[in-house]
Amino acid sequence: MIADVSGKGVPAALLMSAFRASLVSQDLSSGDPALLAARLNDFVVHSVESGKFITAFLAFVDAASGRVSYVNAGHNPTVLMRRDGGHELLSTGGFMFGIIGGAVFERGEATLDPGDLLVLYTDGVTEGMNAAREMWGEERLIESLAARATELRGSGAKHRRRRARLRGRPGTGRRHHVATAARRT
Repeated sequence: MIADVSGKGVPAALLMSAFRASLVSQDLSSGDPALLAARLNDFVVHSVESGKFITAFLAFVDAASGRVSYVNAGHNPTVLMRRDGGHELLSTGGFMFGIIGGAVFERGEATLDPGDLLVLYTDGVTEGMNAAREMWGEERLIESLAARATELRGSGAKHRRRRARLRGRPGTGRRHHVATAARRT
């Protein structure tokens, strides 16, 4: 899972803390991300002030088969980088949490084949701007991931999860941004 909250500072940190608490209190045994998303959404709708919201990507991954069941709740699409250089954007799901009570979420399915990468990130990666005030964007993210695919895949079981440092763009004054990549061996 990866999530992002509206706002900044202490109020946003408190919202994320409450969201995390609601997540860890859930029964995850069903393995159904759509059911989990509906429960989390109802918690947010009833627990936070109007106008606040949370985006999230929730997934259950079967390590043996590579099956990925997921819900994207208004979050940046997760990138499934294929071993052959292609990619898919995982965006099936529904609204961000906290907008509509009783919302129904659609479950997406994908397969993580050996050598594929599942890359999760927040909008801080794609919305960073250069000196010309151009956003980095999803296209540049995907190009960067493709260029570093061999490094991110690593070798051996110890590299199943990697954190990719995406260098700050010149003139932005921004520090490195981080995306998390999981590889199926």
